[in-house]
Amino acid sequence: MSWEMSKNRVEAFTDGVLAIIITILVLELDMPEMPESANGSDFISILPELMPQLISYLVSFLVVAIYWVNHHSFFHRLSSTNHTLIWLNVHFLFWVSLIPFPTGHMGEHPFSIMANVILAAVFFMGSLSFKMMSSYSMFGSNICQDSLQHEEKKRIARIEWIGPILYATAIGSAFIDTRISILLMIVTPLVYFIPAREKKKVRSIRNEKGVIKEYTNDNIKITWKPELCEHAGNCFNGLPKVFNPKERPWINIDAATSEEIIHQVNHCPTDALSFIKIK
Repeated sequence: MSWEMSKNRVEAFTDGVLAIIITILVLELDMPEMPESANGSDFISILPELMPQLISYLVSFLVVAIYWVNHHSFFHRLSSTNHTLIWLNVHFLFWVSLIPFPTGHMGEHPFSIMANVILAAVFFMGSLSFKMMSSYSMFGSNICQDSLQHEEKKRIARIEWIGPILYATAIGSAFIDTRISILLMIVTPLVYFIPAREKKKVRSIRNEKGVIKEYTNDNIKITWKPELCEHAGNCFNGLPKVFNPKERPWINIDAATSEEIIHQVNHCPTDALSFIKIK
């Protein structure tokens, strides 16, 4: 018997697990005993002792937070789930659930080779298991949204290698210099805060004849000349998932293959639509 679990249920379960993991991370922080008469200067004096724990907590918190954000972005690309994806998600959560243990050990022994290796290894497996889940959805199944073009899938797949590669490097670096390993584990989450540069897909050009609209992806550029358009509806009737006058922008160039779009553009009766192949 075939069955399918809703996307919302998988996301809700994952959200709950990640929330518990963050709670456990906080509980791993161990405050040194202080007398009741302690003042602000006494607290400041123990900060150097607390710093390894705080840094370990902050790095692990950022890693879990990034997993949470990326998980929601990933599920936004899906049209449905299946049995394999659910177990890949469980596999991902298994590795993420281990993060509090090596985080606490790292806070107590920040320059221990094994403490660095174990934490980096858990981060590595977490990022690798996420990539396995994402790659399966894009290349090993039909549960990804049709609007996600193959070139965009390959771009996402390349970006998702950043984490595993840097964490694998951190594992090896721990045997050479633990400071390099620590630095890599701190830098890797920060990489995901650098906004990706996106190509501007819609551009307006004004000339003596009026406004020209250009819609671009990695393969083609569609040009629309409003002054030539007679609104015959051929484009909308032929390929409504791309050409929809009720949407803004009204051309969604990522909603179909380049071949489908070119075929439909060639049926424009007034040449208001034209195309140029980029590659």
